[in-house]
Amino acid sequence: MRKPAAHSADLFTSALAATAGAALVLDVDLRVMAATDAAEALLGGPVPPGVSAPSFLCGPRPKRPVAEAMAAGKSFEAVIPRPSDGLRFVKV
Repeated sequence: MRKPAAHSADLFTSALAATAGAALVLDVDLRVMAATDAAEALLGGPVPPGVSAPSFLCGPRPKRPVAEAMAAGKSFEAVIPRPSDGLRFVKV
């Protein structure tokens, strides 16, 4: 039997996937709280809970406009190297 918290998280992620598709849910510190299966497929693998979204999406590159936009709470659109392999690009 699943624990209630785990079941609630699964239910939340399923509802999010049904309404938003590929999505990451971030906390106030921009850490990943949840990721839909579609987001993980798009990004090429699992998105670890608690990871910094700007670091995960941008890596150690010197110019990080995505990270800067996220930190400022601004909307953005960018093409970034796929975090899992860096060989493909993904539009975020």
